Parts: sequence; structure tokens; C-alpha cells
Amino acid sequence: MPSAISYPGVYIEEVPSGVRTIVGVPTSITAFVGRALTGPVNEPIVINGYADFERSFGGLWEYSQLGFAVRDFFMNGGGQAVIVRLFHPMFASEEQRNDFEKAALAVKDAAVLKAQAADATPEQIKLAARTEADKYKR
Repeated sequence: MPSAISYPGVYIEEVPSGVRTIVGVPTSITAFVGRALTGPVNEPIVINGYADFERSFGGLWEYSQLGFAVRDFFMNGGGQAVIVRLFHPMFASEEQRNDFEKAALAVKDAAVLKAQAADATPEQIKLAARTEADKYKR
């Protein structure tokens, strides 16, 4: 409502606006995107500690700085992080891609067959998978 102007000078009138107040949000959540040893690909995963990262993504890996960055984040008091693992296999030719897929399926099948044996130890399963994979080496 305008005020009545009775004499010369500066008048200030406060008008209610539609601006809302800024809502507080946590600022200690950080996102990391990069290569990791294992884990879901191209999917954001929320972790609450470095142990979660190790379980989901394999921990430190010499070929990527992601694990080191996440470890340092939590060592410096970070509370929560969102991790996105990137993975894009590169093959020189379609033949190499097909060979890789055949080898991967053969290794999986060998490991499953060995694991189904009642008395198979983890070492025997690894040996069977490695033996099958060696058939595809060039």
C-alpha cells in the first residue's frame, strides 16, 4: 500500500516479493567420475565410507587415480560420495572383440562348471578359468 507523501524527501516502501529463501543443503557430498577396477558401469552409486568403495569398486588401482582421490576424500573428513565408474573397452578390430567375448564366456563357463563340483576349492575354480582363458591367448 503506498504511503502518503506529505513533504519532500526520500521514501522507502517495502514490497513483498515472490522470492523464496535459500534452503540449506549438505555441502560435504562429492561426486567422483572415473575408471575403477570393478563395479557397476555408468551408474551413480552412493557410498558413505572408503570401505564401501572397496567393496563396490575394488579399492586402489594403479591405472586410475579414482581410488586414491576417494580414499583421500574420506581421510580428510568427507561424509558421503557419489561414484560413477566409466568403462569403454577398446579393440583394434571386430575380430578382437569377438575373440574377447568368446574367451570371457568360456572362462565363465569353466568357472561355473568347476564351482558346481561339490569338492571344488576356490583355487581349483581359478585354475580352471585361467586354463580356459589361456586357450585364447595369441
